[in-house]
Amino acid sequence: MQERGFSMEIVQSLSGRRSEDLRAAMPHPLGVRARILLTSVFGPYAQDDEYGSRAINPMELYHNQVTRVQGPFSLRMFHRSWGLMLIQANVTAPCVLLDFPTQDRFIKELKKPGYDIVGISSITTNLLKVEYMCRLVRELQSHGIHILGSTIIGLDHHTPENIDQAIDYAVGHETDFHQFMLYMPLPGTPLHEEMAAQGLLLDEAQCPIPDTHGQFRFNYRHPHIPEGLESQLILRAFQRDFEVNGPSILRVLRTTLAGWKRHRDHLNPRIRRRLSMEVNGMVSAFSVVAGAATRYYRNNQDLHARMASLLEDLKREFGWKSRLYATLGGPYLLRKIRSEEARLSRGWAYEPPTFYEINEAADPGYFPGAFP
Repeated sequence: MQERGFSMEIVQSLSGRRSEDLRAAMPHPLGVRARILLTSVFGPYAQDDEYGSRAINPMELYHNQVTRVQGPFSLRMFHRSWGLMLIQANVTAPCVLLDFPTQDRFIKELKKPGYDIVGISSITTNLLKVEYMCRLVRELQSHGIHILGSTIIGLDHHTPENIDQAIDYAVGHETDFHQFMLYMPLPGTPLHEEMAAQGLLLDEAQCPIPDTHGQFRFNYRHPHIPEGLESQLILRAFQRDFEVNGPSILRVLRTTLAGWKRHRDHLNPRIRRRLSMEVNGMVSAFSVVAGAATRYYRNNQDLHARMASLLEDLKREFGWKSRLYATLGGPYLLRKIRSEEARLSRGWAYEPPTFYEINEAADPGYFPGAFP
């Protein structure tokens, strides 16, 4: 789960055996100034509770899986969440790590106003705890917190029969963004070694390395999903999210507006400044976007209702200016959307520009055209 001061993204990384490295779909607007909280799921762990913790499954790796019956001779130690520690050590933004928190400690930390990104890591057995944490963050959407959900397609228990249930569960969170990735054993990981030992990996002739990016196909033989079907399943997940929840840009707009309405008069000047920055241009740009989207979905009853409701909220909040921008700018933007839609359908692809930069130690005279 990731927060942006008053915009949060959730990253839910669940794997059959270990957490995967999931990257956000777009850079954070604050860049290296974003304040980050990384956390594991909350404890206690070695007890039977309603969140799925089990006394037989303590957090102690050795005592759980190696020296389990050795009583006073058992190695009793806790292994830190190395993946979170690795992320913390390799980001340049301010980053706090909350490992093995209690539920109350997590909630206390989550409510602090200073975080811009919050990331939660878990394995499958702690799914109910992640679900509860997601509900906590969902409650924060009314505060203007943007949510990014991330779901892995192709876990060991996924089948053609139950995958739609998993997709619908993910889509049902109504996050502002949702990322879907295929479950992939990458070279150098224990999962890759394990599947290689079992003879499950496809060779390079069967699955070329350029195809192992997590958005197209498996590089191994899945126990339940026939080869090639995964390409349809991940696309189905993206389509389902889009069909049910609509464009992410409108979801972000909705959440931002909710935060503005709730906290524009907040006692904390930092929060007021942050919200003012987030809603800058809302009257004009947001009204135009909502006006265009309402027209675009004229023939889709559910999404049209969502877009129309959002547009009415903007009009109620900002009055005649919002109405004017939506009325005049909406049709223009709709034409641009149609034009872009046609261009993309013809195979247009975006490519990044070339960046040519030097640091302070480099002599600009030797590198004409480079930016310092």
